[in-house]
Amino acid sequence: MARLRHEHLDFETAENVLRGRADVGLSLNTTLRRTERPGSGPIAVRLYSTDVVTFLENGDIILNAGGYRTTTTKDRINRVLPLGWRVYSKDWDWYVHTPAGVFEFYDGMHFTGSRAVNG
Repeated sequence: MARLRHEHLDFETAENVLRGRADVGLSLNTTLRRTERPGSGPIAVRLYSTDVVTFLENGDIILNAGGYRTTTTKDRINRVLPLGWRVYSKDWDWYVHTPAGVFEFYDGMHFTGSRAVNG
């Protein structure tokens, strides 16, 4: 099992970590995995059964807590987000800080570059 540190992943880096495998253990209950057949498609960081961060081939990123707004979920997301990004909570609400600004977190939020593109 690889040790998950602050890896600051993107699709290309995640693909290099997988090295053709379908999944790689990163940390306790956390894996890096292909969401489709091996060798193609999105790559996700999965905590238990939730893909908390998904990297798309075009560079987009999808964030999803699966309804579990826990310290562990936030930690796993923050460990792989690009430099300059972070998820934080304030007064029980979650936010995503990117170089383009701060966005209120919601499950399934989709970013192109550092800009939220839906919701």
